[in-house]
Amino acid sequence: MRCKPNSAFSGSIAAIAAAARFIPSGVTSAARMAAKPTPLVIERAEGAHVFDIDGNKYIDFVMGFGPLLLGHTPPAVTKAVQRQLQKGFLYGSAHSNEAVLARRLIDILPCAEKVIFSNTGSEAVHIAIRLARAFTKRRIVVKFEGQYHGWFDPVCYGTPGQVPLVAAAESPRVHMQATAGIPPANTDMIILPWNNSAAIDALFENHGGEIAAVIMEGIPQAGAIAPNSDYIMHMREVTRTHGALMIMDEVITGFRMGLGGIHGALGVKPDLCVLGKALGAGFAISAVAGRDEVLSLTGRKTMPHMGTFNGHALHVSAALAALACYSEPDFYPHLYSRSERFARQLQGIVDEAGLTLKVSQTGALISILGLPADSPLTNYTDLHASNPATVADFAEALIRHGVNIQARGTLMPASVHDDAVLDESLTRIRQACASLTT
Repeated sequence: MRCKPNSAFSGSIAAIAAAARFIPSGVTSAARMAAKPTPLVIERAEGAHVFDIDGNKYIDFVMGFGPLLLGHTPPAVTKAVQRQLQKGFLYGSAHSNEAVLARRLIDILPCAEKVIFSNTGSEAVHIAIRLARAFTKRRIVVKFEGQYHGWFDPVCYGTPGQVPLVAAAESPRVHMQATAGIPPANTDMIILPWNNSAAIDALFENHGGEIAAVIMEGIPQAGAIAPNSDYIMHMREVTRTHGALMIMDEVITGFRMGLGGIHGALGVKPDLCVLGKALGAGFAISAVAGRDEVLSLTGRKTMPHMGTFNGHALHVSAALAALACYSEPDFYPHLYSRSERFARQLQGIVDEAGLTLKVSQTGALISILGLPADSPLTNYTDLHASNPATVADFAEALIRHGVNIQARGTLMPASVHDDAVLDESLTRIRQACASLTT
């Protein structure tokens, strides 16, 4: 397959320029801006493929930035949504499928005793933090550097791309906010290094009685960095000892790392679990699941849970259909074996081409980093050493050879990436690598 010249993207380039007259930068999410040679303008999608307005066909590993664990337009989800459309979709009242979905989540998630619904991951994170503060009557929340919990101001600190900490923060202190121009005034947030039990112990020894919650991604999306052995369990013990809540942000890992989420795979029960993305298989639904005594605060005047679109009938029907697919006996064995095989062969291809790239894979999450293949990857300092320009050039080469990945090097394998699709992807990637080395 020949490398596509810029003229092959002329329709997308023109459409983005035209949209920029009405939409800043021409796109509606900053994550889409980084794609080179241009953000793609997609006309349609099906299964493992997307088709742009220039008529180009791509094998898609972006997968909607994570929700499309079943691929594009999965038949089971499409049919469920079509059936619901005939019955209405926004009632302003309760409907029976809300309880059906909540019960299903309680059945499959180890931590879930009660469930409440919202619409986006960012929303659900804030619900969980509000619950933690209301339950503990404390203010401070602990997060980890290089982890992302949505774009709202109170948690948008210490996100991927920022400079690593010089040392662990042992007390509340000012941190730079990820939004330029916002004063660095958040003293209710403490940021710790990931995979460092000593930092957790030191913080709780000095400030345990002030901490409402610790929030974390069980597998950080940036770098797909697996936790050290017993690290998550140690955090569970420390938070329980000091009366702080443990919040697992499973917006990415929920259902991507197993039917019971990453907390089920790791054998730990957080107090609260935040779900989104794959829960709706492309429809906007999120949830907070966890301890009854914490979530029940929303059923009293203590902390009302509001939202016009909470429990939207279309999105609930999509989630129920998606969970039925994820529950098939062979779903995860096939997904994981193919993801592992693909990541291993991808590393082999870039090594053969002499490219300085490291392929990190955990479950159905793959991250390509601008690091030597043998580089350690245990924390954000290791991750921050990655060369983003190398990754962006690689992503552009793949786009020009018909493979669509995120510009930052993240790939989201889905059930539609069968052996034939992966083999074709590897062939195209090999060609893309050749174009970078000639």
